Parts: sequence; C-alpha cells; structure tokens
Amino acid sequence: MAETGRKRNTDPDMWRNADGTLWHDGAMDDPTLRVAYVRRLAARGAARAMREAAGLSVRDLAKSLSVSPSTVSRCERGQSRPRADFALRWAALLDDLGRAA
Repeated sequence: MAETGRKRNTDPDMWRNADGTLWHDGAMDDPTLRVAYVRRLAARGAARAMREAAGLSVRDLAKSLSVSPSTVSRCERGQSRPRADFALRWAALLDDLGRAA
C-alpha cells in the first residue's frame, strides 16, 4: 500500500479524551459530530487499532455492524468513507469498546 503522507494514529486509547472521559461524552451527543469523528478515526487508522485491541476480526465487526467485511476493510484503509448510518452504528460500537477498556 502506498503511503499517503498522512500520519496514521494507531493509539488504541483514541476513544478517550485527555481527561480520561470517553470521546462521546458531552459534545459528541450530536449525530453529525459523531459521524465526522468516526470517519476521521477510520481514515487515520485509529478505528482499526481499536478493533484489533478489542480482539475483533474484520468479519466480526462487519457482522455486528450489518455490513460486508470488505466495507469495513475499505473504510479502515481510508479507501472509502462510511455512510452516516453505518458510521453511527460504528460509533455506538466504539462506545461499547471504550466502556469495556
């Protein structure tokens, strides 16, 4: 895969703010902001790092989000942007993973 020049953030604690609260607390109640945030996580590689840190395969994640594994894979590689409905389901899953961490 060719390097795009963007630094990929692979920090598995990406769902936490600096003060330790989960990323969705407060301002992230707005669905538009949640969609934008998940899209950024996916494009930077952080969503993949979170999935891997949780021990989920692409297939497991895709099944829980009701999408194909190739859709998840393309989004995690930055080749595709998740649609809003998919991104909101992904955000909810990241909330659950963040609470479990």
